[in-house]
Amino acid sequence: MILPYPLENDAETGLYSFTTDKNVRYICRFRDVTSRLSPLLGIYDLEIFDFDFYPENEPQDKVKFDAAICMTICDLFTRFFTSDLRVLVYICDSSDERHQYRDHLFNLWHSRHVAHLLTRIAIEISIGDEPTYGCALVTHQFPHMDVLQSELIDKIDEFMIDKYGL
Repeated sequence: MILPYPLENDAETGLYSFTTDKNVRYICRFRDVTSRLSPLLGIYDLEIFDFDFYPENEPQDKVKFDAAICMTICDLFTRFFTSDLRVLVYICDSSDERHQYRDHLFNLWHSRHVAHLLTRIAIEISIGDEPTYGCALVTHQFPHMDVLQSELIDKIDEFMIDKYGL
């Protein structure tokens, strides 16, 4: 059985990190973006978080698939969802044109390890010539899917413009 890597949490910054067997350190960040979105989301007490994770430094050798990274991220997600009113948004980094691969991998992680706990809502954003992919994650008991759809998913392009300054 593959175990997740031990997670460290910096209480001052709120960042999580872990180091792989190949000595690659990953940073994970949950950023509360609720106040930057539609006030209607707040009326329903929804908490919207943006999620990022990335290697702190690029590994010298190309890193092959590491199942423990997947297990660590999925473990972190199960810790994050302490309320059915939380929403986690993940937009794949497209700066190196590997966003489709990241989306596929993220979907695979979800289906294999957290689909029994979390619903994945696929997101496709068209800014410029290339689509960018991502998803929103919620618990299966999430009570306001219609509000989430109309106030976040349908307006996700605005969120991306704000996040990346496009």
